[in-house]
Amino acid sequence: MYSLIKEMRKERNAAVDLYGCTCNSDKSAPKEVQEFQTLVSLLISVQNRDESTAAAMERLIARGLTVDSVNNMTEEDVLLVLGGVNFNKTKAKYI
Repeated sequence: MYSLIKEMRKERNAAVDLYGCTCNSDKSAPKEVQEFQTLVSLLISVQNRDESTAAAMERLIARGLTVDSVNNMTEEDVLLVLGGVNFNKTKAKYI
């Protein structure tokens, strides 16, 4: 079974490879900001498709996703940016 899985995954072309949480940070940002963005991406990804998580992260990063920028956003602002991700109200509260 393991060899079959290795064969299926050799091209690394699944959604998680393209849009997974480690792919959703701003690679030009400082390391601490990238780590924070990855943490937010992980929070958003729970019970959510990778593509939807990536889209929400793009919107958040466009707003300047840093600890300081999130502290200056209201829960309602975060909710609007998250859009239709699953459990968006709870996730906005935790972010």
